[in-house]
Amino acid sequence: MSYFDAVVYSKLAKSSGGITQDQLDAALETKYDKTGGSITGDVAITGNLTVSGTTTTEKEKQLLVEDNVIATNANKVDLQTLLSGLAINKNADATYGIMYDPTDDTVKFGEGTLDENNKFVFKDGEGRPLAIRADSSQFADGYLVKWDEDTMSFVRADLKADNVSKKIDKIDFSNGQATVTFDTADGMTVGGTGMLTYADQSTHQVATDIEIPIIPGNGVIMDATTSANHVTVKVDPEHSVYMATAPEAENAIPVYAKSSKSWVGLTATPSATASSVVTRDASGRMQAGIPANDGDVAIKSYVDTAVGEKQDALTAGTGIDITDNTIKITDKVARLESDTPASYSIPVYVGVGSIGWAETTSSTSAAANTLAARTAKGIVRTATPEADTDAANKKYVDDSVSGKQSILTAGTGISIENDTVAVTKNVATIATLPELPADVVPYYSGDLATWNNKEMAVGARGNTVALRTTSGTLTVATPAAATDAATKAYVDAAIVAEGPASTIVTLSAPDEATNGILTEEELAQLQASDNASIMFSHKKYDLGGKGHQEGYLTYTHAGYENNVHILESITITISTRAWVLNATDVLDEEEIKEAIAPMIPAAPTWKATAPTTDADKAKVQFTKVTITTADETNFPGMNGRYALIPGFRNDGFEYGTVVCSQADPAYEFPFIGSITSTMASGTIIKPGVAPTYVSQPNPEVTFTYEYLW
Repeated sequence: MSYFDAVVYSKLAKSSGGITQDQLDAALETKYDKTGGSITGDVAITGNLTVSGTTTTEKEKQLLVEDNVIATNANKVDLQTLLSGLAINKNADATYGIMYDPTDDTVKFGEGTLDENNKFVFKDGEGRPLAIRADSSQFADGYLVKWDEDTMSFVRADLKADNVSKKIDKIDFSNGQATVTFDTADGMTVGGTGMLTYADQSTHQVATDIEIPIIPGNGVIMDATTSANHVTVKVDPEHSVYMATAPEAENAIPVYAKSSKSWVGLTATPSATASSVVTRDASGRMQAGIPANDGDVAIKSYVDTAVGEKQDALTAGTGIDITDNTIKITDKVARLESDTPASYSIPVYVGVGSIGWAETTSSTSAAANTLAARTAKGIVRTATPEADTDAANKKYVDDSVSGKQSILTAGTGISIENDTVAVTKNVATIATLPELPADVVPYYSGDLATWNNKEMAVGARGNTVALRTTSGTLTVATPAAATDAATKAYVDAAIVAEGPASTIVTLSAPDEATNGILTEEELAQLQASDNASIMFSHKKYDLGGKGHQEGYLTYTHAGYENNVHILESITITISTRAWVLNATDVLDEEEIKEAIAPMIPAAPTWKATAPTTDADKAKVQFTKVTITTADETNFPGMNGRYALIPGFRNDGFEYGTVVCSQADPAYEFPFIGSITSTMASGTIIKPGVAPTYVSQPNPEVTFTYEYLW
């Protein structure tokens, strides 16, 4: 019964009494409303079931599917990197998945997470690919398996599992032709079909290669025979000591004979035996024959004989001359010719006439034609002087100064002329002493070249020197000329006539102060007029104009101090009334050049010494790498060539650098690549032929470097 039928029957029941209300309610109870609800009984759907929602929850303990295949991703959307498969909740904390991974086209298994959108992600270390194997028909019981890279699956190996634990007794390659090869890097390789015999005497035939990593060391030669059935090992006669014939003499020493390329034995003895090798005896000595040539070893008897006929060579020192085995003193040595010289005789060298040493007498008295000798008290005596250059004796000096006074020296303001002492004109003198109580000041009259006096007066009296009052003021008369000093009355009258004057605010701070605080009255005076100025430390600072920063007032002063042009400014912060004095020297052209000279970086130059700090390495503009090599096969024509590398470099150059075999830009046989101390790789391009590729570990090249910074 449809919902429409139920409504109709309900109306009929109420109108005609044909259907009761209980019958209608029972009929409605068996229907499923379209807005949803619960079904408590079994439901059989003979048609298709389409669910348009996003989640289907099955609470049955058993799910039976008649189809042979359960298809995921039914809409065939491109998975890209999403996993697709079966998720299995182990418990409330662990979920495992058997998932197909489209990124590497494999099926993987492991623990992961499943979010609310059914997106499964393996945890780190999980999601291992599931391996596959070949058909069962290809396997046999008891054999090991191995991985086949071609089929990407496990296949049967030729080795039984039981044989793995068996001890191999011997390997016999006589079942087939064995091939022996040898490589200086890898050693010997024996290949062929062999028979493995185990300790229990069971056998297994296998075709394999056995590598024996034995390679020759210094002085040993190894190589496979031409028949390729064994390897020979022998001593390298050119690099190892090997004597084909054993020496007969004791203490024989092997000597290499280059002509025969073989070693022979020579007897070693400390005695002087011909054609023997020299060895020392128990005392460390050795013997030789009597020398005949300059290069022969000299024996003791030869040396003793030669030395016995000689004496130690003498060397002429200062004042000694050795000529023709004769020793004598030179003229540089003072000497007396007489064997019995007189007392106090002194040798004197005569440089005029008869050149040589002569004998002269010395005396403590003023004797003629004698050398002056001091007395026991160190006194030297001389006769009364006659010429101006003669030495004076004490008597001559005493007689000369008798009746004289000490010489006077004229000091400042004093002149001494013709034994007359007077004051100089720069000393103030008063011609006429004033009558008391007048106070006078001396002054120098340039016209008369004399000193006069002027009376000092406090009042504005004519022809007097102005004297300040006890209050420090000066009294002057009313000015007449433009250069006359003005009285206060004269200035006040001029101000009233010409209008208000500019305001000058004097800062109440020490002259050496560089900052301070204005009073409210001082700040108000400065803000009241644009013509206001500041007087500080005997300097006037004017307002810098309307261009100053809002909230600040700046007053400037320009002038000279100690022949230096200075510019000073006083900046006032209006909100705090604080002021700061700043002074700046105005530099001339030469001073500006001197100031900025350290700021101009020096021009870069090429240096052969590499910088050591990171800061200096960062300054390097180019590195010039010059190559030295004798390897013309891998680096034809590159010896002495160079490459310019941007920045700092200390190990060859990196890939992409071009090094040409010629200095001109013709680029004939250029090398393009990289060369370092451990590896060289690149391309040599020659005209008309295919490029030559170079790959050379540990190339035989060295580098020298220059750095531009």
